[in-house]
Amino acid sequence: MKGKILEYSIQNSNGVISGDDGKRYNFNSSKWININDSFNANYILRFLLKDNLEMYDISKEYVVNNNCTISSEVLAEVVFVLLKVYKVEKEDI
Repeated sequence: MKGKILEYSIQNSNGVISGDDGKRYNFNSSKWININDSFNANYILRFLLKDNLEMYDISKEYVVNNNCTISSEVLAEVVFVLLKVYKVEKEDI
């Protein structure tokens, strides 16, 4: 579905969208996840390494509850960091 944002309150993180079906929908943006900002190499590394439990829990919740797509650039960054920074053997990646 496509739509147009009719109203949005930054203070309340909510608004109204007019859908292409002609109906109006209320939304709350405080629960939105922007994959470009949130599901990046850092989140993937925290999920794989479990070295920061707070970030691990956030990443795990997202991975378990959503279909995830990882760009080839992010995947390359993850592999590079695992190999060069964390010294993970290639066979283990």
